[in-house]
Amino acid sequence: IEDCLYVDGVVFRKNVSHKKMVDKSTGGVKYNPRILVLGGGIEFQRTETKMINMDTLIEQEEKYISILVEKIMSLKPDIILVGKAVARQAQEMLCARNVAVVQHVRPELLERISRVTSAIVLPSSDQMIQQYGDECLGRCRRFMLKSIVDDPERQNSRPNSIVKKAVGRGSTYIYLDGCPVELGCTIVLRGALRKELELIKTIVRFLVNIAYHLRLEVAYY
Repeated sequence: IEDCLYVDGVVFRKNVSHKKMVDKSTGGVKYNPRILVLGGGIEFQRTETKMINMDTLIEQEEKYISILVEKIMSLKPDIILVGKAVARQAQEMLCARNVAVVQHVRPELLERISRVTSAIVLPSSDQMIQQYGDECLGRCRRFMLKSIVDDPERQNSRPNSIVKKAVGRGSTYIYLDGCPVELGCTIVLRGALRKELELIKTIVRFLVNIAYHLRLEVAYY
């Protein structure tokens, strides 16, 4: 129960794409970050129908990625959340500029992040950046990485077949908190077994709906 909390923002299970993007001196925390949300990827789009020399293709890809990263960095983001893949070259270039990248983020999660941080989800990183400028960036008070490791005592209480799979398991969660409270929140729940947690989550969702409808009824009366 002591690990359960209310967060005025979004919490989701993900990690940055490159371990060097985490500043160990700050514990992976960035304060007042500028957040860029991309629905597409940061990668070179190859043309499957054309035959081309491999060296030429590699040169084109490197040049395209460099130009694309420069366009992205013109906005001076601290965090980039991407719906698809990010090329390795782009990851290394952004890492060198102290930018944290999270790739393969689900579209519905990108929409949630967009809502609470007031960021605009850009479908194309190539053209839309010039159109919106830094107005497309979202903001929050803090970006934080937090690793959760399964409790060994609870693991030992599980059936043997589950214990073998669960030993040493852990998950990394990203916190984007300090967002305007009226835009949304996350309730973080921790407990015993996953089956019990799923039941508690169902109950909490039901209670939230009841509380919301009570507010509507009071406003109506």
